[in-house]
Amino acid sequence: MQMRLLIRCWLLLVLIGVGVIAPQSSQAQDAQEQPAQITIDGLAVKLPFQPGAEWQVTAGWEAANHQQAWNYYAVDVVPVNQACLGQPILAVAHGFIESNNGHELQIDHRVNNYRSLYSHLDTVSPGLAVGTEVFQGQQIGTCGGYPNFVPHLHFQIFQGARVASSGVMPVPIDGITDANRLRSGQRGLYSTNQFQPQLPPAPSQQNLVLNGDFSAGTTNWWKYGDAAWSIVDQGLNFRRNPGGTGGSVGQNLAYQFAANTPIEAQFDLGNPSGVTKHVGVFIRHESSWDQPIHCGFTLPPYSPMQRFSIRGRSGSVVWNKLTFEVWADPPDGIPDVRMDNVAITYRTDIAISAKTCIAPAPSQQNLVRNGDFSAGTADWWRYGDASWGIVDQALNFRRNPGGDGGSVGQNLPYRLNPNAPLEVQFDLGNPSGVTKYAGVFIRHSSSWDQPIHCGFTLPPYSPMQRYVVRGRSGSVVWNELTFEVWADPPDGTSDLRMDNVAIAYRPELYAPATTCIAPAPSQQNLVRNGDFSAGTADWWRYGDASWAIVDQGLNFKRNPGGDGGSVGQNLPYRLTPNAPLEVQFDLGNPSGVTKYAGVFIRHSSSWDQPIHCGFMLPAYSPMQRYVVRGRSGSVVWNELTFEIWADPPDGIPDLRMDNVAIAYRPDLAINATTCIAPTANQEQPNQCLVQIDQGAQFTANLNVDLEFRVDQAATMRVSNQPLDSSIAWQPYQASLDWLLTSSLLGNNRTVYAEFRDSQGTMLCAGHELRDDIRLDTTAPNLIEMQVYPFAASLGLAITASDDPTGSGINAVQLSSRADFSGSTWLPYSPVIDLEGLPNSTLYVRVRDSVGNSSAAQSIAISTQQTYRLYLPMTSDQ
Repeated sequence: MQMRLLIRCWLLLVLIGVGVIAPQSSQAQDAQEQPAQITIDGLAVKLPFQPGAEWQVTAGWEAANHQQAWNYYAVDVVPVNQACLGQPILAVAHGFIESNNGHELQIDHRVNNYRSLYSHLDTVSPGLAVGTEVFQGQQIGTCGGYPNFVPHLHFQIFQGARVASSGVMPVPIDGITDANRLRSGQRGLYSTNQFQPQLPPAPSQQNLVLNGDFSAGTTNWWKYGDAAWSIVDQGLNFRRNPGGTGGSVGQNLAYQFAANTPIEAQFDLGNPSGVTKHVGVFIRHESSWDQPIHCGFTLPPYSPMQRFSIRGRSGSVVWNKLTFEVWADPPDGIPDVRMDNVAITYRTDIAISAKTCIAPAPSQQNLVRNGDFSAGTADWWRYGDASWGIVDQALNFRRNPGGDGGSVGQNLPYRLNPNAPLEVQFDLGNPSGVTKYAGVFIRHSSSWDQPIHCGFTLPPYSPMQRYVVRGRSGSVVWNELTFEVWADPPDGTSDLRMDNVAIAYRPELYAPATTCIAPAPSQQNLVRNGDFSAGTADWWRYGDASWAIVDQGLNFKRNPGGDGGSVGQNLPYRLTPNAPLEVQFDLGNPSGVTKYAGVFIRHSSSWDQPIHCGFMLPAYSPMQRYVVRGRSGSVVWNELTFEIWADPPDGIPDLRMDNVAIAYRPDLAINATTCIAPTANQEQPNQCLVQIDQGAQFTANLNVDLEFRVDQAATMRVSNQPLDSSIAWQPYQASLDWLLTSSLLGNNRTVYAEFRDSQGTMLCAGHELRDDIRLDTTAPNLIEMQVYPFAASLGLAITASDDPTGSGINAVQLSSRADFSGSTWLPYSPVIDLEGLPNSTLYVRVRDSVGNSSAAQSIAISTQQTYRLYLPMTSDQ
């Protein structure tokens, strides 16, 4: 003890000798030996400045100007031998900001009604909105002289309101128990105050954000820089004004996060303005920009509120407080980005290995990255026993023996609402000499619950062909999407081959159930349960049709009323344009009245360019074989529908059908639709022919041209209704102008005709001939247009639709004039190159196959403007 006293005295003499300290009282020395913290009536308090420097009192608690009601028992302090201006000022104890005017802070410590006041500050630390939690030792501002004083800190502690009776100075602070230590001129004040907040660890699976729905206005939130904000319908509208260094809004979360903590943020964003907005979202340590979780999102004009998500891990050090911050761009001052329903969660329940930026899935766009493998295996992964390689810019993969499976796949950072309709297209081939199987899954990235699943068999040496999977996401939100293909068997022989993968969110698609669409095999029956041995399984009926299984055949009829009645089946096969098809089926009419059957083979989602035949079945017709041959339309059919409409709507039983077979027949020379019915005299089709408008399937006009080709005909009779004795005979003509009348078949119109020779003998085996046409008077709808970069110029993306039973869109017209004068119709395409068009307002309309035109719409184009892809996207930039 004596030795330590001698050493201390020797050090004191040395310091005095070199002029470091003055030989004044031992109060300064005593202050440095005082306890680290003193409690006042339950409140732990430290001096409001950093340790290591000496401060002094310039006006103490006894000063005349500190004996007034508003600042009773206050003190003014400054550092010794240092300028006060800019010195950090610290919170004396844990509490919550009660007032902040930019130069004065008041903290409510919420212990026995104690509060502390800090005045004349030069600056206040950012993020200290009213209600913000602060911790002992946390910097809350810098020393100043606002508005016109010599820089100093005016500081006081009081209880309750600031009146004379509430002042509690002098008090023990940092161990100062002598009231004289806080008198004017007193030196030797040393602080032990350091920022070491005792934060609670972040609880898992709970929303850590306060007032994330903005129901309490901007409470708990702060804005920074050039940001302006307002509460509109309990959501936060904010923008960045011109000038300055940026503008952001955010919230500090008072929780401790261990290193590499998995974190998920979810929030709704929208853009009610007419200009594109960009937001940069950061999740970071409150006092550092090191290793933030960061995502950038683009919001096109008038974007509705949609859910965005960010997943990632905190940095490699403990985060003692977390900041969630959203920066708005550009600095145009145009209102507004809109945000609501913010939630941040510590997620121990899901695997988060790297940062993921999840935006709402854009519609009708390929969500897959590097789907053509031009960048090798970038963005793809493989699992288990799978091995892979890139061969000619396509992926070859196989499953090796052992283990629990082998797959390749990709995670897609898009958010899907429940029951979202999806379509996947991809090319598969099997260059190996053994049969291969591919199991395709589209699922939530973190769950195998309710996946979309299809299995395909690929025979040896199968060429690359297109496969399609359609279905709906599960009954819960999918925050991330996984596409995965499993290979079998585990033989290790080379190889399945995959290329050109595309996944699209298709809200316009009718997808009530999963559909697995494989290339149509040739010369095989594509129909399931075509002999009705399994009842009506795989078949459907529509409208006014009723049906029954009788002796393993289908009896069906159309009942009165409604807009038609049909039975049919959807076939999950993909057909390339103009694919030759043959349909064979048995038809009979056990009833005592004439029946008519309208047979259609068409794309399942469109009535455009169907293969169509109409057949008449006299009363008591026995079961006989009918054949229809034709080619699919000029576009790909991703699914095929076979459908038979029954007429008339008399409710009299029944038409009868059995043994239905449909085959893809590349071996047949099929140039046009051929309708082959049983006939007694085997006349050639061209010898007995009735055609409306040269065999057209649709018309927009009730005035049509009829064409007749019947050898040896002298007289004929023609009607819009089935013929009876009231229809008069007239001289035969090869053509006739004709007016179609209303029909019980909705938009379907039918013309009936009979023919006799000069001797009065019925021709065409006495059959009543007929042809059908569908009335289409509904104009297509031009839904949306967008300009985007296209090759070396600009492209126009068009979204348009037509009535599902209409003739289909086949032309588009572009013009710089509202009346379209001088412009021609072009073949319709959803994407049009605008190269060569002048900067102007572009007028656009579309037309269906029978000439019905949509209303015109306009869009401004400019080669001087920078266009962005107008969809929510993710970015690390």
